[in-house]
Amino acid sequence: AAASVGRKKQWHEDDGEEMAIILHHMVLNFQWEPFEQDHPIAFPFVEFPKGLPIRVHKLPATTVNWNPQ
Repeated sequence: AAASVGRKKQWHEDDGEEMAIILHHMVLNFQWEPFEQDHPIAFPFVEFPKGLPIRVHKLPATTVNWNPQ
């Protein structure tokens, strides 16, 4: 751990793909709602003073027939 102090992780093309897969899974399988009220500050970019904490609920499993015959 001491050897990695001050080092930045090198970005790899696969990192973006992995993040896309994780976000895809989270959006399809979970319901997200704010944990508490937080008002965004919109200038110069959107920033949430409280960090926008969320509560996540697993959605019920559904069956999708990807190969209809």
